[in-house]
Order: sequence, then C-alpha cells, then structure tokens
Amino acid sequence: NKMGVDSILSLNPAAEIKFVKKDITSVPESFIELSNTSGGIVVFKIKTTDPDKYVVKPNQGVLKEGRGTKISISTQKASMQKIKSDRFLVVAAQFDGNEDDIPENQKELEIFMKNFFNDLPKDKMFMKKLKIMNDETLGLTYASSKISSVLAPAEEAPTRSSIRGTQVSSKSEISTFEEDFNRLLSKVNELSNK
Repeated sequence: NKMGVDSILSLNPAAEIKFVKKDITSVPESFIELSNTSGGIVVFKIKTTDPDKYVVKPNQGVLKEGRGTKISISTQKASMQKIKSDRFLVVAAQFDGNEDDIPENQKELEIFMKNFFNDLPKDKMFMKKLKIMNDETLGLTYASSKISSVLAPAEEAPTRSSIRGTQVSSKSEISTFEEDFNRLLSKVNELSNK
C-alpha cells in the first residue's frame, strides 16, 4: 500500500506534466513546483523511467517546513518522439531528526540522502507518478520544417503542409538540423558552466 505523496507534499501540476519549447533552439522543458505541507522536514527525490533522456534539476532535496522548490525537467535529445510512455516518480518521506542533522555541504547531503532512502522502511515512503501529456508528435518534424522554411530561399519555400509539420522534410535536412541543434546545445552548456 503505497501512500500518496499528496499528504506531505503539494505538487503543481499534480498528475501530468507538459513539455514546452520556448523557441526553436530551446530544449523542450517542463516545471514542477513542490511545496512541503507536512508540518515537518521532507526529503524527496525524482526518478524517471528513462534517465538517459531527461535532465531533472534538482533531482533530490530537503524541504524544511513550509518551504518549496521548482523542479526543471528538460529533454536531453533534440527529438521528442516516443515520450508518451515515459513516467516520472516523486518519492518523498518525512525526516524525524533535527534540522541540524542535515548537512549543508552538497557532497555530504548526497550521501545523507542516499542513506536516508536506503534505511527508510517502505511504509514510510510516499510516492506519486506523473505522466506526460504531450502527444508523440511534438518532436523534431515541427522544429525542422519551421527552420527549413526560414532558411530556404523563396523559390524553394516548403509547401504549407510541411510548415505545419505534418510532413517531414528530407532525412538529410533533419540530421543537419540535429547536428546544428546539438552544436548549439553544447555551446549553451559551455557558457552556462563557465
């Protein structure tokens, strides 16, 4: 009998997340707001059925009484095909110790959390599954045909249907787009890591 996370954490959205692209070059991203409603300290972590596909930040943490945090989930891959069946799981539990027992240092905190969840009796664990509400076709076809319509000379402008993304542009065009996209992505990562 798994207890719903709702009794100690409030989740927004509560059941389904939606990935949105801010613009053509941005990675599809979704946000979840967590708020501690337990009256005590809550430790949480977020798991996914496909860890290679998603970056979850932060993917774990400690929330003091009445505190909240915003979780960002972004896709690692340019294509968003086959995301419909992926799931996210929020696992949480109340921490009975004192605030002073929780390390401030990031490395120590990670060890603390690992031990906390390893030692936690199953009946003290709260869980909540989140589904993805996007349909499978939010992917690359949309972005690549948009981009080709911007880049193509007027006489080669794509037909209306390919602009709408119902028709995939040529395979080579998509792989070129993916290469450009990945190059952009690594540039962005380089900059944000500086």
